[in-house]
Order: sequence, then C-alpha cells, then structure tokens
Amino acid sequence: MRPERRHHKRIFFSRKNAITIKLSVPGISRKTLQARILNLSEGGIAVSFRRDHGFTVETGEFLSIFEVGGAEGLKCLRNKSVEVRWVLDDETFETIGAGCKFYDFGDADRK
Repeated sequence: MRPERRHHKRIFFSRKNAITIKLSVPGISRKTLQARILNLSEGGIAVSFRRDHGFTVETGEFLSIFEVGGAEGLKCLRNKSVEVRWVLDDETFETIGAGCKFYDFGDADRK
C-alpha cells in the first residue's frame, strides 16, 4: 500500500448532498462547464462533469470558478483559480473526473 501524500483532510460530498460549481477558461467567458464537487480539501478539489457537454479539460490548464450552488459556506470558492492536475476520461463512464489544485487560495479563504 502506498503512503498517503495529501497534506490536507478531504471532505466528500454524496449525490444527495450535491454541490455544483461552474468553471470557465480565463479569457474565454463563453466556454463554461458545470461540474459536481466530489471532494474538497484546503489544497484542491475533485469534480466530475458530463461527457456530452463538449468541453475538454487538459492537465496543466487553469480554470476559474465563477459560481457555486448548493452550499452557502462554500461561496468563498467564487472567483478562485484552479490548476487541473489530473483527468480521468474513460469512454465507458458517463462523466469525466478531474482533480484540481487551488492556485490562489489564501489563509483568509480557509476560515
């Protein structure tokens, strides 16, 4: 078994307690992506989104969170940038998964 490399505890969200976010590519406001948060930590966020939306996400790409739905306490995520660190895209699944690292998440945002 591999040792845990994460520095921060993750919070998981079920389908029942679904939290959604809308992401955009900086500088291209017309391209938006609606995703469901799978888990969240101080260091980053894992999301899933439908394959049929026509939006591709690449490792190393930067995205901006511009809307959060389903949780008042997570509004601090608005206007934050994330870097895509991994993408799980297998045609046998309806959704695509992505893990993103917070790029501009400061100490004040963690409170």
